[in-house]
Amino acid sequence: MAETLTVKNPKQVSGPPMKKQWVLAADSKTWKAGEIGLFTSGAALPVESDGTVAQLMFLRDQDTSTSSTEVWVGLITADMVFEGFELDGVLASTNRGESYSCDVTSNHFTVDVGDTGHNIVKIIDLASTYEPERNKITDIKGRCTFRFLTSAIDG
Repeated sequence: MAETLTVKNPKQVSGPPMKKQWVLAADSKTWKAGEIGLFTSGAALPVESDGTVAQLMFLRDQDTSTSSTEVWVGLITADMVFEGFELDGVLASTNRGESYSCDVTSNHFTVDVGDTGHNIVKIIDLASTYEPERNKITDIKGRCTFRFLTSAIDG
């Protein structure tokens, strides 16, 4: 029976350790720990839906920021593998190895396999394959592992 999973922000599951640093935040933004972000004009801000740049991961929750707010982030590299959730559908074996866009709703970053027009991640594997005792191919908002595309990191 299909189950609808509860979405959480991505977490790094393999690859080199994430380099962490304090950076200035963009004005009037909020995010949750694990949400993906980018740099613009020297300040960090969250990636928005259909974003094509992913350079950092916010490491702490943040209520509305100001330009003088320093925030703790981890820098993303193409060698890192993350585990996250699909936006609102079901993952299939045909998604493995393909590139997709993202969606950000209520400060949660998800992979959107319904959008190939704004690619930001490449799916490596499906949780129904690497953890079948807890995940089914029919799960809605299923889990998968992915890498961020080099083009997304380079901005």
